[in-house]
Amino acid sequence: MIRQLILLAMLPLLAGACAQQPVSPSAASTPDEAAIARHIDATSFSTLMAEKPDHLLVDVRSPQETAQGILPQAQQINFYDADFSEALQRLPKDKPVFVYCRSGNRSGQAMDQMKKMGFREVYNLQGGIGAWSAAGLPIVRP
Repeated sequence: MIRQLILLAMLPLLAGACAQQPVSPSAASTPDEAAIARHIDATSFSTLMAEKPDHLLVDVRSPQETAQGILPQAQQINFYDADFSEALQRLPKDKPVFVYCRSGNRSGQAMDQMKKMGFREVYNLQGGIGAWSAAGLPIVRP
């Protein structure tokens, strides 16, 4: 009998503990979480750039690498330059940015950095310019 009374007394406490709590403002999404940052294949990269005509295209390879060819209309920002972060900061954060390198590694790091800087939409070319070339997409000499 005493056990039953104890269980009955605890029932409201258990029900209250399971009730949904309101979300505090600090638990809401941050701009960092709301941003788009995706690794995409060469064909999707090309298609998405065509669908977003106001985009920026950024090549983060070294001058030695870019001398071998770049994607048409790419802006070059050397990943290894001391002022790389400052150069990224000068780009508009509200435009879609497509970023690539030789293999997708440096551009993936650049994408992560840009997301932290508050860029709203950044796409990394998986496999880099090698994947772009293998897909038969155009490369131009600077």
